[in-house]
Amino acid sequence: MNNLKKIAILLLVVALMTGFTQAASHHHSGPDATLRLSGGSFALGIGFRWGSGTLTYKGKDYPVKVNGLSVGKVGITGSSAYGEVFNLKASSRFQRSL
Repeated sequence: MNNLKKIAILLLVVALMTGFTQAASHHHSGPDATLRLSGGSFALGIGFRWGSGTLTYKGKDYPVKVNGLSVGKVGITGSSAYGEVFNLKASSRFQRSL
């Protein structure tokens, strides 16, 4: 009887995961925009991070800037990133959220 409960729970979990996967894959066919960032940081106990990049949305490029503080770090670093943006309805919504 105990094994029967385990099998039933496993089947339920698999069914739920399959449903979520299908819903996510049918929801949207591709990204609304792409984002490219590059930046760096400098820290000696308290540090500063900076970055800039481009949001490409509906064939237009929008400049993006990112900056912030860090605590408890030491060193100099550089970084770059590329990502896809989903469910973006207007470029102004992205820029306000940063």
